[in-house]
Amino acid sequence: MPQRPTGPTQGPAAVEPGGEVIATFRRSETEELRVSIAEYLGSPYIALRVWAVTAGLGWRPVSRKGLSVRLGEAEGVAAALLDALGILNRP
Repeated sequence: MPQRPTGPTQGPAAVEPGGEVIATFRRSETEELRVSIAEYLGSPYIALRVWAVTAGLGWRPVSRKGLSVRLGEAEGVAAALLDALGILNRP
């Protein structure tokens, strides 16, 4: 079952490298999914990344567990996600 966003994590963990965290979805005690707005070479994008607690280092992004959505793709991706939810929630 989908979780509701808990909102941005408070404190230093809320700072995504080069971006601003919009929402955080807790997956477990040691892992969460973060949605953030960031920029690469002057182009803004939406980032979805899995973060995990690592021994002695705190929260860090997990390598190869994330994606970037260009602004030109964002509306289509959002519509597709809503369509998928509609299909999955059918009786």
